[in-house]
Amino acid sequence: MNQLLVWKIKTRPENDFRLNERFLANSLKCHLIPLILPTERTPTLCEHNLALFTSLMKAVTERNNFWNRTITEFSFDDDYRYKFDGDHLTIYPVKIPKESDWGRNGKKLNLLHQYWLNRALIEYGFSELDDIPFGLPVNDAGNREAYIKSIQIYLQLIEIYGMESEVESLNGTRVDLFKTLHSLELMTAFFKAYYIVPFKAHHQTSGNWLNALGQLLMDGIAEGENRFPLTWAEPSEKAQRIKSWTVSDSHPQGDLKAAEAILSFWTNDLLKLADKKKSQPNTGT
Repeated sequence: MNQLLVWKIKTRPENDFRLNERFLANSLKCHLIPLILPTERTPTLCEHNLALFTSLMKAVTERNNFWNRTITEFSFDDDYRYKFDGDHLTIYPVKIPKESDWGRNGKKLNLLHQYWLNRALIEYGFSELDDIPFGLPVNDAGNREAYIKSIQIYLQLIEIYGMESEVESLNGTRVDLFKTLHSLELMTAFFKAYYIVPFKAHHQTSGNWLNALGQLLMDGIAEGENRFPLTWAEPSEKAQRIKSWTVSDSHPQGDLKAAEAILSFWTNDLLKLADKKKSQPNTGT
């Protein structure tokens, strides 16, 4: 997806990145609504475009697999060798000793993950936060998990990579590193609770992913919330919605400037990125 996005950024005209409510509404009406909700428009064009996109994804995946199976492995992977088989070159794997398996099949990474998670749980245990509510009761478990995950990542960044306790956004505002990590984990928890979980429930009932998306959208309309597969908000509106995530002793109601800095840190301006990619086409993805 990242490769396709970079490709489109390099090739699309500037006006495609000047988004507003009218542009988004027209795009959704044309490309998405006919797929997931009954309308006067036939979904034929949408289905055709979806099929084309699926083919494009498959083609990119095949290209990447080809790259990894040949050039990358030939150049960098000592687990593979080449030999002539008649008149063509064949790649074949080198037998790996069993004692090396743990470092190659995910066990090493899993153990490292468990180590840092245990460190985070210990930190949380000593914080005396177990009896303090983490938001609304319905969100308490997810918010508490997000807090612990934030500790886990924070400890890794501080102890392994030597990061400072503050990060700087593109506008020069400095914001607390833990709050920045915590905001991302809270966004993930929110998306899981209000998108993924209900979508899975609807999909289990209907057996059709498009019907499930449509039901999720209708539930959002009934609640006055945006539950489109693609959501959007003005930066000022989004900052207001996450301001409560920046509550501290000095800002008991939340810090709007910190919320704005956090959003700036985690987001990309596609128009500026497109300008950079077009002027420096060989920069990394």
